Amino acid sequence: MQNIRSMSKNFDKLYDLIQEVNKESKTNFLFSVLAIQETWQVKEVFDMPHYQKFISKTRTRGIAGGGIGFFVREGCEYEVLNEPSIYEERVHESLFIRVKGKNGGVVIGNVYRPNTAPYANINKSTQHLSRSIDYVRRNFRNDSIVIVGDFNVDLLGEDDKESLGLVSEISSQGFIELITVPTREASSSKTLLDHIWIKSLFKNTAGVVSSEISDHFSTFLSLEHELKHVEKAKQFLKRNTNDLAVASLGEALAHTDWSSVNSTENPVTAYKNFFQMFYSIFNLHCPIENKKSKKKCDIPLHPWMTRGLLVSRKKKEKLLKAKLKLKTIEAHTEFYEYKRLYEKLILESKRCFYKRAFQSAEGDAKKTWELLREATKLGGKKIEI
Repeated sequence: MQNIRSMSKNFDKLYDLIQEVNKESKTNFLFSVLAIQETWQVKEVFDMPHYQKFISKTRTRGIAGGGIGFFVREGCEYEVLNEPSIYEERVHESLFIRVKGKNGGVVIGNVYRPNTAPYANINKSTQHLSRSIDYVRRNFRNDSIVIVGDFNVDLLGEDDKESLGLVSEISSQGFIELITVPTREASSSKTLLDHIWIKSLFKNTAGVVSSEISDHFSTFLSLEHELKHVEKAKQFLKRNTNDLAVASLGEALAHTDWSSVNSTENPVTAYKNFFQMFYSIFNLHCPIENKKSKKKCDIPLHPWMTRGLLVSRKKKEKLLKAKLKLKTIEAHTEFYEYKRLYEKLILESKRCFYKRAFQSAEGDAKKTWELLREATKLGGKKIEI
């Protein structure tokens, strides 16, 4: 889950985070669902490899901020739940989906509660959320329910009547809050604004990832729930030629009576006899078997991410951890100075990449237009709920 504060501005940072998690895991791990808050206006097409089209709900054109959306992994069967997806601009912005599973579904509510005067109204937001939860509980009694989002209610701060009303309402419905550490840190404050509320019988693990995608950290939830995948594993034929099979074949050939080949004077007949005998033994010891393809889900690097930039990214992450741990002016200054340098290097690398790409596509109108769509993220299909 991530408050991104503009998809247009920070999508590449989100992409890099997902790519790094995917790369560092031994199993090419991918989250099944990515919930995004503060998308702002979604004018471009944002593609995440191995995920379906980004779905979003945003404010009326001309009204800044807000907006929520989801990336759902390819193969996961899901539906948008329109009834509980209550969206009142600047007050309570939500989008609910239901991901189908083999042992019941998982309903995920993505919520952004703005906190900007004079529109902010925590009591009204609490009422909207209560209505959404009531609908889900009535219609999907056996499903796990997860409510995530930026509620702008600090669970580490001083309790006030309105904040307590929100927490009490969700807790009274049987939900448990899983995030217990700050999700946003400034020079003089630590706040827990990004919540994960869950009502489920399945084991779960949740946490916070220090990132600098925006001024909010990333949060995650791992739920031991098997989702229903639409696509089936592709099958293919492959001959068994492992060491044991080849050794068995060699042993069989060594003890085969080849007299019908050696005693035949006609070379055509001899070859025919040899081939029939060999192929029969070959199929017996090295049979053709049905195999299921293991789909490797790699998130590729951006084409402008050089080895040097990857080293710089690692250093930036170390400086971020040091800033959060040491909490000194020196660590704070060192991180932000390096971050500014890193972002300049990224921009220059992107500029050089597209300059070379457009030069190589000179005279090819189709390729040029493809590069323009890729560079501007325009021209594809957006899904607005």
